[in-house]
Amino acid sequence: VGANPAAQPAGLDQLPGVSNYFIGNEPSKWRTNVPHFSRARYQNVYPGVDLVFYGNQGQLEYDFVVAPGADNKQIRLAFEGADKAELDEQGRLVLHVRGGEVRLRKPVVYQQVNGARKPIAAGYRLQGPREVGFWVAPRDASSPLVIDPALVYSTYLGGSGGDAASAIAVD
Repeated sequence: VGANPAAQPAGLDQLPGVSNYFIGNEPSKWRTNVPHFSRARYQNVYPGVDLVFYGNQGQLEYDFVVAPGADNKQIRLAFEGADKAELDEQGRLVLHVRGGEVRLRKPVVYQQVNGARKPIAAGYRLQGPREVGFWVAPRDASSPLVIDPALVYSTYLGGSGGDAASAIAVD
């Protein structure tokens, strides 16, 4: 909500290999030697706040990286299709959608201090029926801050019909 619509992506941490896309009969639309990256960063989605996407254990994750002196309170997320948003007793975000719920775990928030992660107390802040931001405890304003929310992937299992499962394992 209110983010910079002109924020441009940039690849980070280039991986070995390239891809070629020969789609259709028009050579001007073909793409060759397309590099691969492990992360993509959108700079300044809010003033002083970058958004970084990356893969983790087969899941797409994202972090907000708040630069020193920038305000994390400007970060706001709205969820289309949700009837309402609420927090459960563990601080997870629960989005009520038709046929069920979608949950986001309590965000992991930290700063890098001498090469180690220093956890910072934080959580979601409800800002409307379908909109949230983040509250963050006092921190070192001279160091970047990372806010890492994530979907609880198992909430994708099932649907509004009759589903059954046997032998589900989570590692």
